Amino acid sequence: NSACTQEPPRKKIHLDDASKETSSSPSKEEAPENNGSCGSSGSANKFNGSTKEQEAKENEQATAAAADFSQLEIVRVLSNTDANCSVAVEAKHKTEDGRVLLHLQKSPFNVELMSEVVSGGTRLRQLLHNDVYSKHTAALPVHLNEVSVTIIHPATDKHFERYERELCSMVEETPELYAIHSKPFIDSGSSFSKQWIYNILEGSSEADRVIFRDDDPLTGFVLVPDLKWTGLQLTDLYCQAIVVRRDVSTIRDLNGDHLPLLRNIRDLGTKAIEEKYGVERHRLRVYVHYLPSYYHFHVHFAALTYDAPGTWCGRAHLLSDVISNLEQSHVCYSRATLSFVLKDNHPHPLALKQQRSRDASSPSPVV
Repeated sequence: NSACTQEPPRKKIHLDDASKETSSSPSKEEAPENNGSCGSSGSANKFNGSTKEQEAKENEQATAAAADFSQLEIVRVLSNTDANCSVAVEAKHKTEDGRVLLHLQKSPFNVELMSEVVSGGTRLRQLLHNDVYSKHTAALPVHLNEVSVTIIHPATDKHFERYERELCSMVEETPELYAIHSKPFIDSGSSFSKQWIYNILEGSSEADRVIFRDDDPLTGFVLVPDLKWTGLQLTDLYCQAIVVRRDVSTIRDLNGDHLPLLRNIRDLGTKAIEEKYGVERHRLRVYVHYLPSYYHFHVHFAALTYDAPGTWCGRAHLLSDVISNLEQSHVCYSRATLSFVLKDNHPHPLALKQQRSRDASSPSPVV
């Protein structure tokens, strides 16, 4: 299978300085899921273009206004998830236009700071005591009780639909259903804006957070920390590789010609993470989502110690399995039936409410 194993010449790659310290400040770019944003520093390409620099500066200033909680009022709670200790709410700004979406999640414990947790600075309140067992609540020192916050402003209906709690259904997408419904939906660009992705690829945003960059037009990618990772500890390490090329949206677009790209992401992505963070390849879960949260092909890298979102059946496909499947059949993903979980209120045409809406609008058969 020489067509799958011969890689095109690769352009110069850049691996950031592993000695630089991790930053915990959040991204100022709006992103639907986990765009790379916080937790590390890296090599950056200097971006030329005063217009885009000015736009980026204006965007940062607008985000800072929404980040002033004293100017926000809660409108409603969208969801409250006990499993990952998170809550999503809609808010409104007292002076700024546009709806605000806040997602707050309690950060995992930093094991390196446990001596400060188990100390006189932590106040315990006993709830019960029975024999050798006792139950308490603990008020930790402020610096040990941080919450990760994602702010989207101005947020659209599609942002709120993603965070609202809703019943889900299992969808079995045949190649025919993909061609008739899914592909037109993806091609229409009716999902989230992808401008934040292009900003990362072009180096106009988050350049200082890039872990690794390969600018090859066919096999290149940019590796960045995910928004969900604070970068404070490695137990919840979470990064993603965004491909340079713009003609691949999902695994449905993959064929044998993309094997060099996938192998490059797997090999160089895991190598970069090991060199910078010391997390070895066999300690990582490397996978893609279908359906993804945005339609520009990307690969997730998560520590096995982290229960990352969307790692369950019906969403995640291990990159090693994707590569193996394409090695067996170059057209595997264009001909396969792919099953995935979808919220009933999702705008995707195969979502339950969309299907029922089409059924209701269809004329009744003549008897």
